[in-house]
Amino acid sequence: MTRLRLDLALLPVLVLAAVLAPRLRLPRAFRSLRRALDGIAQRRALAPVLVGLVCTAAAAILSLAPALPEPRVHDEFSYRLAADTYAGGRLANPPHPMWKHLEAFHVLQQPTYASKYFPAQGVFLAAGTVLAGHPIAGVWLATGLAAAAICWMFYAWFPPRWALRGALLAGATMVFSYWSTSYWGGSVAALGGALVYGALRRILRRPRVATAIALACGLCLLAASRPFEGLVASLPAAAVLGLWLAGERRPPLRLALTRIALPLLAALLVAGAAALAYNRAVTGDPLLTPYELYEETYNGPPSFIWQSPPPETAQRHAIFQAIYGGWAQRIYRLQQSPAGLLEMAALKLRTFWVFFLGVLLSIPLVTQWRLLTEDPWMRLAALTVALVLVANLVVTWVSTAHYRAPITALVFVLVTQALRRLRLWQRRTRGTGRVLAALIPLFSVCALASASVAKRYAERDGWHYQRARLLASLERDGARHLVIVRYGASHNAHQDWVSNRADVDGSAVVWARDMGPQRNAPLLEYFGDRRVWLLQPDPLPARLEPYPLARTP
Repeated sequence: MTRLRLDLALLPVLVLAAVLAPRLRLPRAFRSLRRALDGIAQRRALAPVLVGLVCTAAAAILSLAPALPEPRVHDEFSYRLAADTYAGGRLANPPHPMWKHLEAFHVLQQPTYASKYFPAQGVFLAAGTVLAGHPIAGVWLATGLAAAAICWMFYAWFPPRWALRGALLAGATMVFSYWSTSYWGGSVAALGGALVYGALRRILRRPRVATAIALACGLCLLAASRPFEGLVASLPAAAVLGLWLAGERRPPLRLALTRIALPLLAALLVAGAAALAYNRAVTGDPLLTPYELYEETYNGPPSFIWQSPPPETAQRHAIFQAIYGGWAQRIYRLQQSPAGLLEMAALKLRTFWVFFLGVLLSIPLVTQWRLLTEDPWMRLAALTVALVLVANLVVTWVSTAHYRAPITALVFVLVTQALRRLRLWQRRTRGTGRVLAALIPLFSVCALASASVAKRYAERDGWHYQRARLLASLERDGARHLVIVRYGASHNAHQDWVSNRADVDGSAVVWARDMGPQRNAPLLEYFGDRRVWLLQPDPLPARLEPYPLARTP
C-alpha cells in the first residue's frame, strides 16, 4: 500500500483515539518512553549524535532487507560511476577507445569518461565504498548526517523537547523513503539546507567562526548537489543575514569581519577553487561544468521551460533517441501550453505533498495555519519553502522529491511548530490536542515505514535486480566477459542495462550496445580476450546466449 492509502486507513483510528484517549490514562511504558526522550532532549550535544546514529542504523536495516539496493534509474548508474571514479583516487577517467558502444545516460564519454552530475552525491557514495566496501553505506552516512544536522538546527529554532521530536520525524521521513534505499540522492542536499538555516539563527544570536564555517559548508553542499534549488533556498537566508549586518542591531565591524565575513569568504573561496579544478579535470574548461557539457553534447530539451529548445540531434542509439527525442521532448512541449503547465505543476506539487506531508501531517498545518502570521521565523521558513516550490515549477522535468531536498528541514520546522500549537488546542474533550500532537507523528511514521518495507519487497523481482544477479553470476565464474545488449523495438527506454565501472578494461564484465555486425567488429576485436554474449532483455526473463560468430578465447 502507498503512504496515502495507509494515512487514510489510519485516519479513523486517529479520530477515535483523539476522542477516547484523553479519558484514559497513558500506559506506563509510553510515559517512560516520553520521559526518556525528554531527558535525551536536554543534552544538546548528545541528542544530534543519537539521532544521526539511529537514522543511520535504520537506513541500513531497511536497505539490507530483502537485498542491497541496486541502481534502477539512469541517474543512479551515473552516480555509481562517480563513486567508483572518486574511490579510485581520480576525478575523471580517460575516454575509452570503444566509447560509442559504451555510451550511458548522464555520462560523459569525451573529453573524459565521467558522470555529468555535480560531485557531492558521488563523494558520499565513494566514502561508503572506501569505508565499508559498498556505495550504499555512503547513502546511510548521508542520511544519518542529515538527520543529525536537522536536530542541530532545530535546537536553534525550538525548545529541546520539540527539537528532538521534530528531528526524529524528519529523520524518519528520509529513512523510510528512496533517499536511503537508492543512489538517487536527497539527504546530501537536506544536510546542506539544515546547516545553512541552523547556522543562520546561531550567527544572529552569537557570531562565531565555527558557525560561519558551518554556514559555508551548507552552501557548498547545496551548490555541489542541487545547485539551482540550493541557490533559491539560500537567498532568503542571505537576505536576512545581509539586513542584519546592515541594520541597527548589527555587531561591531571587527566582530562581523573576524567571526562572520572572513571565515565565510575563506571557506567559499576554497570551495570555489575546488569546483574550478574539478570542472577542468572533467571538461578541460574550469568554467564549463560536466552537466552543461553533457547537455550540449546530447541536445536534449532545455532544463527550464522558458528556454528555447536546441535543434534536435539524431542520437547514435535508439534508446537515446527514445528518451531525448521522445519522452523528454513530450514533457517539454506539454509545458509550453497553459493547460499542460497546470497539469505538470499539479503533479509536481502533489509529489512534494505526498513525500513530505501526506494526509496525517497536513492536519496540524491546516488547523494551525495562523502560526505563519505570528512568528517572523515561521514566515521566513514558509517563504523559503514557497520560493523553492515555485522555482521548481519552471524546471522541465517531472520533479521527484529530492529536487526539494534543500528545504527538508524548513518543511519540518513548519510541521513541528504546527504540532506544538496543536498540542494546546482544546475542544469539548480536554486534552484532544495533546493526543493528536502525539499520535499524528507516530501514525505518520508507521504509515511511512509500512509503505517503504512493502515497496522494498515488491521491487526484488524488478529488472534491475535481474541485471544484478546476471552480473554477479558472470563475475563469479572467474572469466572475462563482454555482454552486447540488443533491445527490441518496444523496449522501455527507462530500463537501460548498459553501465560500466570506471575502469572499463579492468572489469570482469563489460556492457556494450549492439550497433550491428559490421560496426560491432572493432568492438569484438578490441575485447578479443573475452567471452562474448548477446543479451536480449525484452523477453521475460532476459535471454543471454553466446554472441553469433564470436570467437571464444
